[in-house]
Amino acid sequence: MYDDLEKLKTFQVSELPSHPALYPFFPKQQLQLMFAAFGMWVVAGFFDLPAEKALNARFPNVKPLTVKQMLDVTWKGK
Repeated sequence: MYDDLEKLKTFQVSELPSHPALYPFFPKQQLQLMFAAFGMWVVAGFFDLPAEKALNARFPNVKPLTVKQMLDVTWKGK
C-alpha cells in the first residue's frame, strides 16, 4: 500500500487489515496521525542511514546473508 505525501500531510493513511485490531488500544484517529507522521519522516529522510557508516563499507570482505539464506541455515529441518 502506498500513500503519497499529500495524503500523509492531511494525517490520513490507508487502512490496512491489521489496523482495526489496534483500535481498542489506539483509536483510529490517533493511529492514523501516528502512522502519517512516521510516513512523513520517512519521506523527509529522517530514517536514512549513511552508507559510509555501514558495516558493509568497513568490512567489504564479509558477505552478509540474505534473509532466505539465514532462515535456511538456522531453521531448515527443524
